[in-house]
Amino acid sequence: MPNKIDAKRVQAITNTGQAYDDVDPLVEAARNHAIKECRRYNFLVNSQNKYDYSILKGLFNKMGEENYIEPNFNFMD
Repeated sequence: MPNKIDAKRVQAITNTGQAYDDVDPLVEAARNHAIKECRRYNFLVNSQNKYDYSILKGLFNKMGEENYIEPNFNFMD
């Protein structure tokens, strides 16, 4: 990914409980990144039966070692 998502800034925008601009460039970039990574994860599971949790670890703040995440995993707005 050429531009690293600044998760702390995105959280500061989206986690206040207040209305925010959903097309803010930072929010949009974070959402698009999450969608792309979910699609990549799901593709590998569905086409090669490869559960590549390293893809998902980049999306979660924390992730344990003993995980099982079903294919067709999806991030929702």
